[in-house]
Amino acid sequence: MALRSLGACVLVAVFITAGATASGSDSVVPRFSLSATTATTDDEVTLRVVRTPRISQGEIRQYLVPANVAASVRSRFDPRLSFIGTVRASRQARSVFTVPPLEAGRYALAYWCRGCLPRGKGIGIQASPRLRVTVPAGEGCPTTKPNGNVPPLAPGSWTGFQWHGNGALWTWLRPDGILVTNALGGEKKIWIAKESGLFRVRYWMLDPPSSPVTAQVISGTLSGYDGPSWASRMSFQPGCWQITGRLGDVSLSFVVQVMLGNA
Repeated sequence: MALRSLGACVLVAVFITAGATASGSDSVVPRFSLSATTATTDDEVTLRVVRTPRISQGEIRQYLVPANVAASVRSRFDPRLSFIGTVRASRQARSVFTVPPLEAGRYALAYWCRGCLPRGKGIGIQASPRLRVTVPAGEGCPTTKPNGNVPPLAPGSWTGFQWHGNGALWTWLRPDGILVTNALGGEKKIWIAKESGLFRVRYWMLDPPSSPVTAQVISGTLSGYDGPSWASRMSFQPGCWQITGRLGDVSLSFVVQVMLGNA
């Protein structure tokens, strides 16, 4: 009986130790550094992994969120998050992201990865460093310059256009930031993605400000690309506009100067 009791105690001790180890690994949350603490739209910033947990899936999704609302964000699907890319879950791994068109202010770095957050928590927020986003210098429409992020196995861009994306969602933009519609202001923009899902597009005028409009989105197949693709039908008037596509927790935003075409 004494030996049996001792064996039971040993088993209990083993389970307690294993549980403590698992609990301890959960507390090792990722930590990141940034190559810059001040940036403006279209700037490229390098993100490095300083500390990473033991997780089975080796990818960490990254977002920017206004610092003054970061504490209230509970999910990676919160529309206040701006997706900036992914990074490998290994120490000293790095990724380069393009600062999306954001309002001036301070932004916290948010992250999500399977198995690296405490149970019941839907998003991680890093308190520091924070990124201070400034307004682009100069007057006029702060159009987005395509960053040349090319989708894997994607076809070449149309003549006069370049790829713009964040590693999960892409579109074509003109280098001069101009979007030319048909004579009535209509435009059909092509988007492609790494993953499928419910895709939405909203767009609004920046000056003077207007309420967001939801585009009509049609799924289809882009010639030469095997992944999911869509066309968003939109109607504009001349001016400065921001367009945002959203697919789950992934978002891609850009600013264009709209001009009416002749056809």
